[in-house]
Amino acid sequence: MMRGEKINGITVLARDVSALRKNEARFTELFESLQEGIYITTPDGAIVDVNPALVRMLGYDSKEEVLKRRVPEIFVDREERKLIKEEVERQPMIQGREITLIRKDGTSIVCLNTAAAVRDNSGRVLRYQGALMDITERREMERRLHQQQEFARRLVDSFPDLILVLDAGAHYTFVSPRCKDVLGYEIDEAQNMAFGGRTHPEDLPPPIRFTRTSSPAGRALPPWKSASVTNWESGGGFASTSAP
Repeated sequence: MMRGEKINGITVLARDVSALRKNEARFTELFESLQEGIYITTPDGAIVDVNPALVRMLGYDSKEEVLKRRVPEIFVDREERKLIKEEVERQPMIQGREITLIRKDGTSIVCLNTAAAVRDNSGRVLRYQGALMDITERREMERRLHQQQEFARRLVDSFPDLILVLDAGAHYTFVSPRCKDVLGYEIDEAQNMAFGGRTHPEDLPPPIRFTRTSSPAGRALPPWKSASVTNWESGGGFASTSAP
C-alpha cells in the first residue's frame, strides 16, 4: 500500500493449492497406470497426449514417437476416422465403437473406442479424449472358433448317416441335414417331433428307457442298437446307435 509516494505496506493474496496439486498427482498416476489406452487429440488430427498403455498397444518405443504422428496415419481406413469424428461431434459420447488401427510395425490392432468431445463455452470442439481397449486377441479367437465350427458343420453335413442329438428331456437339440433323405422330414419338422414319434413299436422301449435312465451327472451308459426309425416316405427301417 502507498500513501503519497511512500510505501506503507504490502498486500498479499494467497490461495491454498495443495488440494489441487494432490488431485493433479492422482490424475497423473491414474493416467499412467491404466491398462486401457488413453488419448487426447485435436480436431485437425494432432495427437496431444497418450498414456504408456497406448504407446505399448501401438508398438512404439516412446510417447514422443506417437505424438509425432497424425491421427489419420494410424487408422487403417481414414474414412472410418472421419465417421467417428462426426459421431463424436453429434453425440455426447460414443461407447464401444470398434475401430482398426495400424501399429508401428504395420500390423493391425482391433480396439473398442470410447470417446467424447471437449468444447468451449461457445460449443466449439477444442479436443477429443477417449480410451481404447485392445480386443485383437478376442477377435482372433472368435475367427478361429468360427473356422472350427464351420469345419464341424461341413463335416456333419457331409456325413452319410443321420445324426440326432437330444437333451436330458428327450428333446432334439440337433438334427443333421441327412434327415430329409433318411426320414423324409425337413429339419424343423423333425426337431418338433417327440422322441420315438417315428420309432417302430417293437423298438420303442430301448430308446425311451435310454433317455429315462440317462444320468444328469453324465454317467456313461452302454450304447444300444435297434432298427428304431421308420422312413416316412418309404416305410423302410435302419439301424441306429446311441450313447449319452
